[in-house]
Amino acid sequence: MMTEADQVSDDMFRYPFQLAFAEAFGDSGYGLPVGGLPETLSTITPSDVRTWHSGAFARSRPVLVAVGDVDPGEASATLAGVFGDYSALEDGRRPGEQVRKISAANSSRVAHREKAQAALAMIFPGPARRDPNRFAAEVWAAVASGLGGRMFEALRDRRSLAYTVLASSWQRGRAGALVTYIATSPEREEEARAAMLEQLDLFTRAPVTEEELLQAINYLAGQAELSRQSAGALAAEILEAWLIGNGLADLQDPAGAFRAVSANDVLRVARQNLDPSTRAEGIVRGTGVSSPAGG
Repeated sequence: MMTEADQVSDDMFRYPFQLAFAEAFGDSGYGLPVGGLPETLSTITPSDVRTWHSGAFARSRPVLVAVGDVDPGEASATLAGVFGDYSALEDGRRPGEQVRKISAANSSRVAHREKAQAALAMIFPGPARRDPNRFAAEVWAAVASGLGGRMFEALRDRRSLAYTVLASSWQRGRAGALVTYIATSPEREEEARAAMLEQLDLFTRAPVTEEELLQAINYLAGQAELSRQSAGALAAEILEAWLIGNGLADLQDPAGAFRAVSANDVLRVARQNLDPSTRAEGIVRGTGVSSPAGG
């Protein structure tokens, strides 16, 4: 864990997001990386781990997912026998959770590294996992991001401004966010930020085109169907639906939910969330010798 946490702090892709989430949500909950921080991991003792484990299991009901060539009745009976004496909440999902909003706005956390680039992550409010607008948010991200996405074309192809550019919809049980990332040369950081905000603003002014919408929906629907070919991915989908989603009904037709999204749905999500005054940023500024972006 220490090695992984150290690697993240030196990663020009992951670390800006870690900084941005810490700025957005503070130094607890969603503001902390799942893998921990180098400065805190070294202080954790085996006794701390045992104490946490005992407390966590006492407060919640464990959820087990079995995917494979098994008989459902036999598997259920076997697992029930293992955990038969365990008493806990009636529902595996935590009751009464409220959506947590981004607490910091139009603020940033900055780190410096001996790198020949600058990397900037932006965190905007967005739909949480149980919000029906989450599908429109994912369609927005598919239109904005990817090799054929609008921002890739505008910021990398036309302006040679970015090494890497992407957008995504981050969805959890208690919060959601629209996130973006751009990596450029250090001397073009301000230009990259302004260009990114300009492209995001365009999403709030007019609906995406029918071509963009259809391409994004087909991609997401195809991914939803393709992922079910993997037992591991299917188990993760079941677990997510049960713990932070609306239950197992989410599994019935995930592709259909994307196909129901309209261009106006995407426009509404963009207008509700892509306000530059609500964003939090994570920035890693390179201090090494750089070459022109896109070179």
